[in-house]
Amino acid sequence: MLLIIWIILIVCFIILLYIVLGKFPKLTIIRPESSQQVRQEKIKKSLYEQRLKRQGMELTKQARRWFGPWLGKFSDLVVKFYNSLKKKEEEYRHRLLHQDIRSHVDKESRVSTLLTEAIEMQSSGDEELAEQKYIDILKIDPHNTDAYSRLAKIYRKRKEYDNAIEIYNYLLKLSKDPEVYQQLANIAEERGDLQEAERNYLSAWQLNDQEVDYCYNLAKLYQQLGDNIKSQEMIRQALNRQPNNPKLLDFMVQISIMNRDKTEADEAWQVLQSVNGENQKLSEYRQAIDELS
Repeated sequence: MLLIIWIILIVCFIILLYIVLGKFPKLTIIRPESSQQVRQEKIKKSLYEQRLKRQGMELTKQARRWFGPWLGKFSDLVVKFYNSLKKKEEEYRHRLLHQDIRSHVDKESRVSTLLTEAIEMQSSGDEELAEQKYIDILKIDPHNTDAYSRLAKIYRKRKEYDNAIEIYNYLLKLSKDPEVYQQLANIAEERGDLQEAERNYLSAWQLNDQEVDYCYNLAKLYQQLGDNIKSQEMIRQALNRQPNNPKLLDFMVQISIMNRDKTEADEAWQVLQSVNGENQKLSEYRQAIDELS
């Protein structure tokens, strides 16, 4: 709108300039020969300039009267057009957002359905169909850790260890999950690689030292490695967290007897008797403890 006003003002200036240039030669024809003539010419010039000024002001007023309404209408049209475009843009964004949300919801619903079906098939022993379902899930959601984890367990059960390890290593890149290290340790133990199993059990325990199963598994592993002192230390740490756990107490009694630690064996036996008096090995453990010097 400002551009149009400037154009009108420029047009008015050109018209004034044209009038001045058209009249100016007539003013310059007269050659003053006396001071009286000079004064007269000055008066004429002043009168003429005032006349031009009035004419210019009149032309400006007329231009405003002529173009003013049109400028207002044009300005209204521009504003309406802008508002229309803005409204269209907002509607388009809203439609896209709605489509994205609907697509996301449909995706989650499809994944949830497939996951439920796969778990049911896996539980019923139909692991081949379950495997295919998990693969279908990963085609839809390539970062679905639940599908990856369950698929790895299928491969481990089939003893397809390389496939399972590949999946678990990928999951560790996504997140340092102690449970994944636990699964890798189990695989290493099944393959007879006890040193690798130890590294993975330790990694799991370092990430979550409140999980007693990690201590328990390390204790059993150290027993297999023939390091009963380390084994007893790990089960002791587990009992510090769960002092009345029958499984941990049972193992503590056994490893303490093996280490000929009568005091700790007797203490563990006393607690085990109080929390699990039905344990069939209590009398056997008692006799072994009493025989310790």
